[in-house]
Amino acid sequence: AVADSAFPGAYAIVGRHDQILARYGAGHLDWAPSPRPDEHTLWDMASLTKVTALAPAMMQLVERGAVDVEAPVQRYLPQWTGPNKERVLVRHLLTHSSGLPAWRPLYKEAATPDSAMALVYATQLDSMPGVRMLYSDLNAILLGEIVRVVTGSRLDAYDASHVFGPLKMRETMYLPPASLRSRIAPTEIDPWRQRHLRGEVHDENAYALGGVSAHAGLFSSAHDMARYAQMYLNEGVLDGARIATAETVRQFTTVRDSAFSPRALLWETP
Repeated sequence: AVADSAFPGAYAIVGRHDQILARYGAGHLDWAPSPRPDEHTLWDMASLTKVTALAPAMMQLVERGAVDVEAPVQRYLPQWTGPNKERVLVRHLLTHSSGLPAWRPLYKEAATPDSAMALVYATQLDSMPGVRMLYSDLNAILLGEIVRVVTGSRLDAYDASHVFGPLKMRETMYLPPASLRSRIAPTEIDPWRQRHLRGEVHDENAYALGGVSAHAGLFSSAHDMARYAQMYLNEGVLDGARIATAETVRQFTTVRDSAFSPRALLWETP
């Protein structure tokens, strides 16, 4: 892929539940002269934020009984109002079947993170909940709001304390500091911001929301993502740190209704 100019560089890591089998870096961080990627290179995780930052937080809240997947979203976000929104369950957000549109250009419509979030709350359904599966960043953003309301912590702070800290994922974070810039892979020269993006989230809506969102914004490394994958393969535990019970992991990774879509809770399946 590097030889084909698909990207300037990449890092691959292959492992099992108990060991890493292979690691390999290819190319360079940027088209310009730059280092070869390694397992500590930081990457913009884009929509993998949904399953790396949002999913474990939701697993823990569901496991504790703080969030009920069969409850109406309005139980947790009463100000999320509009036609038929009272019919939307947390499960609908988790399976992308809420009836919300796929996307909205918040970054073009809002001047501040608060006004961008207000637009998320104001966005109306364009179909009834449960009728179709439509992958939507808006579902994830609202789930991040549920985490914030229920825990009193923004998603970045919650995960740092309850997920990434216990898993020793020290290279996984939102809003990486400037001191780490040399280790971060750039994403692109962004036509909207008119600059080379490196160390700031590429996703425009996540940027408009202040850089911390449940749909995008996370940065991580191959080293940390391997640890995260091993936690799942070990049914919720790694090196003595239990993130969720085996039952909860199965609940979130089992297809809900194969006749409807191949989605589990937040996860897509083959």
